[in-house]
Amino acid sequence: MDRDEMIRRLSERFPPGAIKERPGGRNKLLKYLEGATVIRRLNEATENCWDFDVLSEEYRPGLLIAYVRLTIPGLGSRQHKGVQRLEANAGEDIEKGAITDALKKAATLFGVGLETYADEHEAAAPVPTPRPTPQDARDTLTAAQEQVIAQARAMAEAGEQYPGIIALLKPLQSAATPDQWTAIKRALAAIKAAHYQQEA
Repeated sequence: MDRDEMIRRLSERFPPGAIKERPGGRNKLLKYLEGATVIRRLNEATENCWDFDVLSEEYRPGLLIAYVRLTIPGLGSRQHKGVQRLEANAGEDIEKGAITDALKKAATLFGVGLETYADEHEAAAPVPTPRPTPQDARDTLTAAQEQVIAQARAMAEAGEQYPGIIALLKPLQSAATPDQWTAIKRALAAIKAAHYQQEA
């Protein structure tokens, strides 16, 4: 499958009925996708060509944290962690919950379900669109590259850590021309300046 088409399929918005809600802090409703929904998207978008590994599990007071790596041939690998609260008599469901949470978060680094990062107060918030860039920079980028940059901005605005942003953009380098990679690095610098000033 064409790389750009795979990226498009992965990042396609879900129908409203697929996005669930649960109570969060400060009386907010948090949007989320069920694990089966994310797995179905991965299967359909990659034609069942993906894999993931559980890298480690860590127990902390009241919590189980699972670290996973999700790999899609042609797009690379993404790592993330999932958290599950420890509850009495939960058994294997605790481990399953932590691993599923980590898989869903890793999938967002490929663009799956980014709309769930939108403001909980908005009824149908779109994924943030790219901010204006110099015309010559826009002209050098493909639609797929611009889409990945838009995903990186959405993740930054949703609080994703800076290494996750780099992991999303880094795979673009192998297929980018020198001018395209320069434009991508310029976009990354703008994202860092806007959202990670303390890390600069």
